Amino acid sequence: MIELVQESYFAKGGQRACYEVPGKPDLCVKVEFTEDEASEERVEEELQAHRKVLARGERCPIVALFRGRVETTLGAGYLFDLVRNSDQTISPTLRNCEKELGKESITSLVRAFYHELIQRGLVVGDLHPKNLVVRDRSELVLIDGLGAVNFAWLYYHVGPLRVFKTRRKFRRLCRLLDISSEDVFVR
Repeated sequence: MIELVQESYFAKGGQRACYEVPGKPDLCVKVEFTEDEASEERVEEELQAHRKVLARGERCPIVALFRGRVETTLGAGYLFDLVRNSDQTISPTLRNCEKELGKESITSLVRAFYHELIQRGLVVGDLHPKNLVVRDRSELVLIDGLGAVNFAWLYYHVGPLRVFKTRRKFRRLCRLLDISSEDVFVR
């Protein structure tokens, strides 16, 4: 059992609170604080997407991957990679450093992330600035929202449909960031 203390808490999402894992600086544990059926279904879909990536046996630096379920002093938790900068600080979300990066830098980061995602054949369900972190101001990493809640199997097996869905998610992200999606989609 992992003992979680308030000092190891560093972030909170819509359904889970995030804690550093004592003695393991490359991992974090996400503990749910809401319990509803829809939330559980979404978590299972996301974990399924992570398992698909892990089954490939390749590194995937653009996604903080799921590493297993654990018991904690705060209840059941999910272990994930913890994204850190080279100075070992926890990488900030895109939402938290949006102003200091500027539109040109954000467009470049989102463009590189988009093309890497397409190349790897990954599907995202919730692409939002709060679900992306900026590692060393040079790359984006998805920390939440991998996979699709509805028709996931279809998106993974039909490439053009996966690209269509991904482009739609990126158009929404670009609107949220007030950048041009056309600048993101070009090479």
